Amino acid sequence: MNSKLKRDHLLNKLIKYIFLLISVLLLFTCNTSKKLVEIRNMSRIYNPGRTYLHPRVDFFHDTEELSDLIVKLFPVEFLYNEANEDLQFLARVKVEYKITWLSGVTEDYTEPDTASVVYTFDRNKMKDRFYAQIPLKAKTGNQYHVKVVITDLNRKFSITNYYRLDKRNKYSQQNFQVFQQHDNYLLTSPYVVGNNLFRLKYAHDNPDSIYVSYYNYDAPLPKISSATPVFKNKPDSTWKWPYTEKIPYMIPDLGLYHIRIDTSQSEGLTILNFGEFYPLVKRPEEMIPPIQYLTNNFEYQNITQHKNVKLAIDNFWLSKAENIERARELIRIYYNRVYFSNYYFTSTREGWKTDRGMVYIIYGPPEAIYKTADKEEWIYFPENSQDPFSYFFTYHESPFSMNEYRLSRSESETAAWKDALQAWQKGDIFKISN
Repeated sequence: MNSKLKRDHLLNKLIKYIFLLISVLLLFTCNTSKKLVEIRNMSRIYNPGRTYLHPRVDFFHDTEELSDLIVKLFPVEFLYNEANEDLQFLARVKVEYKITWLSGVTEDYTEPDTASVVYTFDRNKMKDRFYAQIPLKAKTGNQYHVKVVITDLNRKFSITNYYRLDKRNKYSQQNFQVFQQHDNYLLTSPYVVGNNLFRLKYAHDNPDSIYVSYYNYDAPLPKISSATPVFKNKPDSTWKWPYTEKIPYMIPDLGLYHIRIDTSQSEGLTILNFGEFYPLVKRPEEMIPPIQYLTNNFEYQNITQHKNVKLAIDNFWLSKAENIERARELIRIYYNRVYFSNYYFTSTREGWKTDRGMVYIIYGPPEAIYKTADKEEWIYFPENSQDPFSYFFTYHESPFSMNEYRLSRSESETAAWKDALQAWQKGDIFKISN
């Protein structure tokens, strides 16, 4: 590309960003009854190639006045250096948070709780994971919006995300904690336990029993042109377990388990078993279901009925590529996207079966994300095109998951989707502009 064309390309891209920023600003200011959320491109949160940090965030309601912000960090991701008075290889990470209310504000509501904590890590004493557990001022009866900023101070790199803290009742998932039995490892939501033993901690009272509803549910795939399939509410079976914090539990069958303290309440804790290696895709039989986005019913049925599963999946990808090397590249990219969809978007179903997972697999990580308490806008800039396009996802309240977002569908999105599918059929991968 010569210098003039390159300048024109950069200018066009700058114009796109300015236009989008103005559009987003208008979107956030058109309803003055709602609190404004800081406008920033948050594409790092779903793009592992754009961030050094991959934290997990959760909440636990300790008392009527306090909740815990739980941040899981991976010390191997930090930058260590000797720029300190002890000349030790240290890393320093700052966790900042700010709370604003969403609903149910009580009359004695005061200013939002805001604070920051700095943690120091010694490379010679590095562990594979670290938990920051920070008390927050949050009163029962309210629902909050929590902004969390995590900064590697040595690298001068931050990642920001927004979360819901729901304290409207004592039955929902944020009133529970889940621990692996063999190492006392504190899990963060979504709680995917496979066949491992786990223990539960409930924040209130001291119940003698908990009630478990089991859903053997093979969730249907979403479609770009029709509404998201609704999760079925009728369980396959329900039973009672004795409860103490010391009892280990196990769920050997694949599916969703909804644990409640009171069966008259719909809210509870969801435990998932999506297979031994989830969120990874390792076995040939696990590689077949996600290709439904690229096949018609007849083609998919032929693949699933093939006697040799590995040969069937290899032949499928070879049919999309010109050679083995290209087929391997398609497989690597496609199933990496399936994995990250599972990692980021798991809710009542596997992440790759959600609306966000569907879009993420076909297009990859968006180049820009704008996020509020209840919406996400994903923006893509197609290569060799002047026209960006967006997908909008809206938070859907569910007693089973706090990670349920549904796509707002439109005809323009359907047209862009068809173009992307045609590219995959030809062995091409959707690319954003550089």
